[in-house]
Amino acid sequence: MAETPSAAKQVAEGLRSILERIGAFFHIFDLSFFVSGSLTFGALAFLYVMAGAPRKFPFADWVGVIALVVCCYVCGLISFAAGRAVNGRLFRSRTLETRLGEALSKHNVSSPLIDRYLGKAPAAAPRGDPWRLYIRMWAEIAHTRPQSAGYNLLSRYWVMAATYDGVAISFVVWALVVLLLADGAIAQRPFTMLFAAGSAALLCCLALLAFRQGANYYEYQIEDLVAEFAVESEPLLGQAAAFRSDSPS
Repeated sequence: MAETPSAAKQVAEGLRSILERIGAFFHIFDLSFFVSGSLTFGALAFLYVMAGAPRKFPFADWVGVIALVVCCYVCGLISFAAGRAVNGRLFRSRTLETRLGEALSKHNVSSPLIDRYLGKAPAAAPRGDPWRLYIRMWAEIAHTRPQSAGYNLLSRYWVMAATYDGVAISFVVWALVVLLLADGAIAQRPFTMLFAAGSAALLCCLALLAFRQGANYYEYQIEDLVAEFAVESEPLLGQAAAFRSDSPS
């Protein structure tokens, strides 16, 4: 009877180890890229089919499945890279410089090292370097509290920002495909130019909305990143407990 709990514990630890390895694999092979990748690859596949290209796949079905997965993932990576570059100039050009300083001030987070990063210390660079401060804060959270709820939430915000940036590019690709097909140069027109122009305009509006939401999630990252340090240095619950202990009964 004494061996049963030990055996059950070993099985539970083994199962947890397997699940952790699976989670680590999917963390590296980020599934969020499949969202924009599937949309972008779908647009390219639709253009390929409508152009009258041959549809028969010359290899085995399992090769086609692997090729489809890889193509969607690669399209997702490219969409994310393009979306992040475009959004960096569209909605996020000065987000870090303004939001990081405001968040540090509002949350009352300061130190000589932070001042040096921001260019407020005598030995700091004249213009400061908020980008490297942002990276340093991420690194500290990752090294000191990698399993915390705050770090998981920050990671979720990063994934959502990346997903929206990639999806925005997918909408732009679909708009270009619709316009190309309506032009009639690649294939017979499946729809009128008026319909194509309206659809492309709608897709571009959706792309702008996705870019805007991606920028919002980037701002959420900055705010929550600073709030993590504020909680560490000056917790609100600690102040409330101290206030209750000092109050007359």
